[in-house]
Amino acid sequence: MSHADFLYKLWSGHNGAKTKIMTKTKTTTTGKAAKMISMFAIACGLLLTNCAKDGKTGPAGPTGPAGTNGTNGNANVVSYKFVISSWTSQTTYWTYSGTVPAISSSTLNDGSAVLCYFSANNGTTWFAMPYTQVDATSNYYMYFNTFNGGITVFWQRDNGSLGSNPNTYYGQTINVKTVVIPPAMRKPNVNVKNYDDIKAAYNLAD
Repeated sequence: MSHADFLYKLWSGHNGAKTKIMTKTKTTTTGKAAKMISMFAIACGLLLTNCAKDGKTGPAGPTGPAGTNGTNGNANVVSYKFVISSWTSQTTYWTYSGTVPAISSSTLNDGSAVLCYFSANNGTTWFAMPYTQVDATSNYYMYFNTFNGGITVFWQRDNGSLGSNPNTYYGQTINVKTVVIPPAMRKPNVNVKNYDDIKAAYNLAD
């Protein structure tokens, strides 16, 4: 073999080995790329599959802070108005009885407040009972009692005589207003002798 032939063979062998190495490297790189694409496709498929299904409900969150107290209402506070056109004579006093459904046997024993007011000027001014009307010769008293289902209003003269009925005495038809307040609805610092204060405290209608 000539020196030229030897160099040619050596060069051909080296070149062939290099070609094989490059081919192998190319094949290996191509394989890795294909594998990565395949894995990416699988991951996307799993992601889409999971998105298509509803996941399990997560645990409940922590309890929020308590709300502020609401304003006390007056749904259970009731008032009744009576226009008394006639009174009943009871020998030494006058009476009028009115029906108050909110006064029951339980109301009479559970600590509910029953308030009564009267007006001799058609509701412009209200006076709390018991009330004393000072007269030049003798005094009159306006007061009330409760019974199961209503009230009885009394008008009595302090000297034992019958005297005039309230309508005649005042020259006006007497109006009486009764307010029933359950124990749970009673409010402190409200002047129960002043009907306007009671009306405002419980948002009562006339």
